[in-house]
Amino acid sequence: MIEAMIFDFDGVIADTVQAEFEAYRQVFQKYGVSLTYNEFLESRGGTGLELIGNILKKKKVKLNALRIYEAKKEIYQQLIPEIKPYTEIIGLIKRLKNYKLAIATSGLSKNVQMMLQNFGIKDRFDAVVGSEHIKKGKPDPEVFLLAAKRLKVRPENCLVVEDSLVGLKAARKAGMECILLNWEG
Repeated sequence: MIEAMIFDFDGVIADTVQAEFEAYRQVFQKYGVSLTYNEFLESRGGTGLELIGNILKKKKVKLNALRIYEAKKEIYQQLIPEIKPYTEIIGLIKRLKNYKLAIATSGLSKNVQMMLQNFGIKDRFDAVVGSEHIKKGKPDPEVFLLAAKRLKVRPENCLVVEDSLVGLKAARKAGMECILLNWEG
């Protein structure tokens, strides 16, 4: 029996891809590294540090990934006011009264909390698990298992709402049911 719903954030609740790309593009540009949108998309999955590591490896560039990550966070926070929610999901979340709700994201929980506040749904969530709370990003199930633990719900009683195949894999590894959204089709 489903007792809780765990939502990914980026691409499920908010359309963050353009802002995220722009933040990475700007920070890499500061270090003299060009980044195309396709290169960015191909490197996604996991935590921000993992994404940066993927890009540095593909570009065969030796730079400090942590320094890049910290600079990217500052740029991204400036872009947060421009990020728009998916109104269909916001409406759904407002109607979900009989479930515990959590966010399980590869983003930073501080940024997610800020956007949830902007979208008027912060009080609907019982837990927010971000990249700073986990060691491994998706497809590792850690983020979903921690969300279930914080909700005090067994993993098999959770339904995950995701938009990526790595998220789907992570949910399945966690023993959770998963709905995979596709906004484009």
